[in-house]
Amino acid sequence: MRRFPLPITLLVLVASCGNSSSPMDSGGGGGDDGGGMSPMVPGAPTALAATPSDGQVALSWQAPASDGGSAVTGYDVYRGAASGALGAKTKIQSGVAATSFMNLTAAKGTLYYYQVTAINAAGESPGSNEVSSGWGLPSLATLAGALGGPGWTDGTGAAARFNLPESSPTTTPAARSPGSGRSPSPRPR
Repeated sequence: MRRFPLPITLLVLVASCGNSSSPMDSGGGGGDDGGGMSPMVPGAPTALAATPSDGQVALSWQAPASDGGSAVTGYDVYRGAASGALGAKTKIQSGVAATSFMNLTAAKGTLYYYQVTAINAAGESPGSNEVSSGWGLPSLATLAGALGGPGWTDGTGAAARFNLPESSPTTTPAARSPGSGRSPSPRPR
């Protein structure tokens, strides 16, 4: 019996990770990015917060947990008139270098919704959490009073107190302070 060698086929797969040269090129392979993978867009910025003051809204946020393999080069700030998706908001500033921004174009008495994105060499991240803010808006205490609320006395919005009406056949004065967790005890007649 005569033996014939079996043909052996060697299949070589070369994966490209953004390299312009293959290992078979005379340059030795690896391209100019060190042979690593292409960067991805960064994660979304986190902890976006807004603080209104006279004529402006200060925004601050945290850098994303992941830069996608390429340094974050800046942030874009978006603002909208209604809550919703990032695409429904208008970009009001591009390339913010810091993790804070002062919106000086906020109109008095207007509520705005803000989001921020991070930018790197691969592109733009998803939007951060959404926050709403505006300056010159009435406080909760002022609104409650205007709507016939039960006698708010603190127009600053801080630790407002109720001034309930005197006892009448249908009401009983409160026997507790707000947030004490105790119900007033019924008063004998």
